[in-house]
Amino acid sequence: MKNVENIENVESELTDTQVQIVSVYLCQILGQPTPKTVKTTMVDKLGLSVNLWKVKNALSSAKKRGLLSVGNQQNPKTGEVEEVYSMKDVRFANPPEIANIKSVLPQLMADEGAREMFELMEGQHLEGKKKGTNGPVIKDYKRVSVKLKNILPVLGGQPYGQPEKGVMAQNFHRRLGEKIWIPGGLWLRAAIKYKLRQYNITDTKAQYLDISDYFFTPKQKTQQVVCPSPAGTGLGTFEALMPGEEFAFQIRTPTAGGLTLEILQDILTNIRLGAKHKDYGLMELTEFTVLPDAALKVC
Repeated sequence: MKNVENIENVESELTDTQVQIVSVYLCQILGQPTPKTVKTTMVDKLGLSVNLWKVKNALSSAKKRGLLSVGNQQNPKTGEVEEVYSMKDVRFANPPEIANIKSVLPQLMADEGAREMFELMEGQHLEGKKKGTNGPVIKDYKRVSVKLKNILPVLGGQPYGQPEKGVMAQNFHRRLGEKIWIPGGLWLRAAIKYKLRQYNITDTKAQYLDISDYFFTPKQKTQQVVCPSPAGTGLGTFEALMPGEEFAFQIRTPTAGGLTLEILQDILTNIRLGAKHKDYGLMELTEFTVLPDAALKVC
């Protein structure tokens, strides 16, 4: 990261497109920044070289393209009225990962130099980076063995058959003969992702988790539960695993870059799996064991 004494006189080394990409990205991260705040963050946090005029021009161009909105607020220290920028579309108002900004600005991807800027931003998050490198802060992976036991019924989510009298059956996937398949990379990842915001961690950090699937024969016979369908189109019949079943997964997780083993364990102590997880699928964590680096076992 650069040590800049007089940020007002830094010469611009970035293209207009690159400055616009980073400016919009920082409007998402910072909420309602002034142009000077955007420029200072680019210099001090991302180590970029840019002048205030170019940042103002980039923000104005993004506003004309319908990406940003501009408002006014009074500076509590100076009393001056300053322009502040925010995302015009509320869908993109939350702090994003860089994948989000690629969706917001698809027309910029073909511009020469834009790809290097995306790569730079992917490696230099505002939470901090290792000095002297452009590598991501996501690192120090560990494997953990996790066992869960369901306290409430877990409902299947695989559509089965044709609707009859407004009722659609939702069963579990079957693989390896007639074993029930619990797709850890889908169900458990989604459950963890749902909880990450509560720990002030961007939910896209869940994409860095590698989670095994689980195949098993239930101890108890599955039952049928009738409740409103997920689409809100009448009732649905769900195949349900009764309380007391055990689920085993292995998770490969980064321990630096936001998510830690302690946070992951805390999330798993109160998690839900399966369809309609707000009402069903409450799990109890019965084992959380950090494995040796070479350990890998298919559950």
